[in-house]
Amino acid sequence: MKLRQKLFTTFSGLAVLALLNAGVTGWAISQWRTSNKNLEAHYQHSLRLKTLQSTVYRALKEVPDAVAGDEDASVEFEHLLKPAEQQFEEWAKLAKTDKERKQVQQFRSAYQILLRDVRAIFNLLEEGKRAEALKLMEEELEKKSLVEFEKLMDEAVNFDEKSRMAILAQVRGTRETAQLVLTLAAFGTISLVLLLAAYLTSDLFSPLGQVQKALQNAAKGDRESRLDEERADELGAINLAFNRAIESIQHREQLLELAALPKDPQAKDFRLGLEDMPSRLTIYKLLYQTRMQLDQWANNNGAKRDQTTDAKKQPITDRLDRLLHAVTHIIEFGFPLDLHITQTDIPALLYEVLSYFQEECAKRNISIELEVAPEVTEAIVDRLKLRKVISELVSNALEALPERGGRIQIGASLVTDNRELLIEVRDNGKGIKESLIDRVLARTETFLDEPIPVGLRLTKSIIEQHGGELIVKSKPGEGTQVQIKLPLHVNQNLSTPALV
Repeated sequence: MKLRQKLFTTFSGLAVLALLNAGVTGWAISQWRTSNKNLEAHYQHSLRLKTLQSTVYRALKEVPDAVAGDEDASVEFEHLLKPAEQQFEEWAKLAKTDKERKQVQQFRSAYQILLRDVRAIFNLLEEGKRAEALKLMEEELEKKSLVEFEKLMDEAVNFDEKSRMAILAQVRGTRETAQLVLTLAAFGTISLVLLLAAYLTSDLFSPLGQVQKALQNAAKGDRESRLDEERADELGAINLAFNRAIESIQHREQLLELAALPKDPQAKDFRLGLEDMPSRLTIYKLLYQTRMQLDQWANNNGAKRDQTTDAKKQPITDRLDRLLHAVTHIIEFGFPLDLHITQTDIPALLYEVLSYFQEECAKRNISIELEVAPEVTEAIVDRLKLRKVISELVSNALEALPERGGRIQIGASLVTDNRELLIEVRDNGKGIKESLIDRVLARTETFLDEPIPVGLRLTKSIIEQHGGELIVKSKPGEGTQVQIKLPLHVNQNLSTPALV
């Protein structure tokens, strides 16, 4: 899994937990508000019931006073009972369930019966029938209608208490559920944060620390440090790039050591220096030994030259020529540590290279073709080194062709969704053995008993300096195809893709 995917997955988990926490918190707040609203409505309902009960009982106290002779008792009764109707309406509005609404209706019916009996008593008192009024109060009001009213009142109070207990239980349940869910969400968040911290420490910070240490060691001159390339994420790509960069620096430093050797192979410093050279630099040692052997044979034979001696010397001479050719390329390329990149017209550069070989191709009757895609325009490269690379590849192609005839094809295009510049050089010459190509491009020691293109290794180094890739495909007798891939990016100051 890529590093970006790992981080995205981890932070997505944190985001989900954060949303879960927000959702649970919102749900808990909503439930809490609903429960409190229900509880408040219940308290209001109970309060209206208690207020109505108090109003009715206070008014009923005027009935015994009226029987006892209080002439203003009926007026006082109506005055005290006046708020009762409004209280009934408010109580009815607060009834939420069918049972509560039925209870209100029953209570109102009992209230109407009670009110009827009381007013009948007041009417009898106004008619002067005190004995009948007393009898009605004792037998109908106190024993029937008032008893029924009190019974319904007690039932309503008991029902309110049960409802209040149920609502309080619901409130407690909501609070406990919310606490449990929030606790679990908080535990999950903390666990994921700890896992993220452990991951960042072990899988990100520690590898980055290793990269930092390796870079510091490289800056101090350590060229043996290597990083783990087995990771399949971006850090693995960084480690791979670091290892390749160190290998490239090693190779360039070795080339610089070569350039620093004395030019005279007979010098004492030259012979002493060979003993401390890396194994890759044995080319100078071979050159020195071959020259010494050739000079010795020439001195021993003197003027007595014959065909046998010439036959023995010819392989050595050929080997010496190839070695001289390789040394010449090393001197020509030089390989400074820095590239001198400029904005370069790629089609013009290719035409310039072809014009250099045009006369030789015409003399040898060699067909040379150039195909440049329309989207290939300018790139930012080291113009001189890229020109030398392409010239080297064309020169190798010419060497692979017969003395007369043959074909060389050069192409340029954009590949990988216009993110890479591809330059190809093909020929239908004699080709190169794959084993030799691998040995040259891998920078291993090469044996000079078979001819190989001496500039491939140096060409590969230049392309790698640009951050690109050199691919060689060849089959003996069928020809060779060399591909150069250079990465492109969009330059902010240009309207076309530019090469870094």
